[in-house]
Amino acid sequence: MSNQPTNTCCPSASGRTRRKMLIVVRDAAMYSPDTMLEMITETLEQWDHLPGVTDVLALGIDPIQNGKATLPNGKQLKLLVINYSDYRAVLFEHEDVEYLYSMGPASDKDTRFDDRTSSFMSLLIEVLEDSQPVHLNIDNFDQLTYSPELIARLQEAVIANVDVLSCCGDSIHLDTDACILSWEAVARPVAMERWRIARELLAYLHEPRCYR
Repeated sequence: MSNQPTNTCCPSASGRTRRKMLIVVRDAAMYSPDTMLEMITETLEQWDHLPGVTDVLALGIDPIQNGKATLPNGKQLKLLVINYSDYRAVLFEHEDVEYLYSMGPASDKDTRFDDRTSSFMSLLIEVLEDSQPVHLNIDNFDQLTYSPELIARLQEAVIANVDVLSCCGDSIHLDTDACILSWEAVARPVAMERWRIARELLAYLHEPRCYR
């Protein structure tokens, strides 16, 4: 299967021109620029054959760390910076490819181990609904959420707004029930495993301990 996007963008049902592609990069560590840089590099290198991606790759973490970034040709990127107490995100576009970077947990601080919609997930769904990208590219499902419930909510938004999901080296065309089920077969086990680990960690942290 190919990661190559279609050559043209189609109008959405509302008549707006859809984005060709949305690339999402998220790292759970809010104050670790080194790990975020690794995630950006690992993700963008998969699509560095597309127009403008090498320009953005050269920026490193400038867009999300500094809230501003200048392309190699001297052009200043227009950034939408989102700051919350527990995570930071930036949204920008270059060469008809949209980028969403986020640093911080995939859930709110107070709802970290339950299934309520997280701030990051709310943002991602809002971006999907607004941009309706033909292609959604992510490095892996670990970037998005550990919750099976949140994966289900994200799936609804993706199916409604995206044509092709590229993840883990494969592309899933979301135009048939079989393809949608194939995504679910990949995404849900990942979410279940991360949910299990989170629950075990929570239980361990609250386990009574005896000290001598």
